[in-house]
Amino acid sequence: MKNISLFVLIFIFSCSFLCAIVPFPLFSSHTNLTEANVYKINNFREIELSQICSQTPTLLKLPWNKGLSNLIEVGSSFEVIDTSSDISFFLTRTGGKNHADVEPSTFADTEELNLVCHQNQAWTRRPVLVKLNDTTYAPASLSFYSHGYKTLNTGLNGHLCLHFIGSKTDQTNQKDFYHKKAIKKAEKYFQNSYK
Repeated sequence: MKNISLFVLIFIFSCSFLCAIVPFPLFSSHTNLTEANVYKINNFREIELSQICSQTPTLLKLPWNKGLSNLIEVGSSFEVIDTSSDISFFLTRTGGKNHADVEPSTFADTEELNLVCHQNQAWTRRPVLVKLNDTTYAPASLSFYSHGYKTLNTGLNGHLCLHFIGSKTDQTNQKDFYHKKAIKKAEKYFQNSYK
């Protein structure tokens, strides 16, 4: 019994010693791999997934009355990026037919909004991008003057008007030249920043 135990120990020790000295597999065709090939083999799944998941940002130029008003439903919140300052905040659509009536979604969003307009509200139209999902944006124009009704208690007295391609004002029921101009600026900003 002792002899068998001794032979087993010698066999295990010999195998361990040989494995430490001789590379495994001994005649493998993969012993001359480059560092780049090793990286590709080890990260195959990550590389494959990144190619599937990475999508180029797109600018949706869908007119307000041709479907965009349905994408941005009343009660929905979305991120807005001010193209002049690159400050982003969330707005909630609270109403509007000819365009979107919006209010800041939270007190923090109201603070960001005040940073953009330096707490100096005006009817001036500002070019903005509305983030519809992770890769899709819509060019828009936001007037930073709160007026009329308010539905959210987030520190703003009234609502703001957010115009898109094809939007009209409530008073004239016409497209506003300055909103159209701001929307064009938002389109240029997207082309320069996301392409």
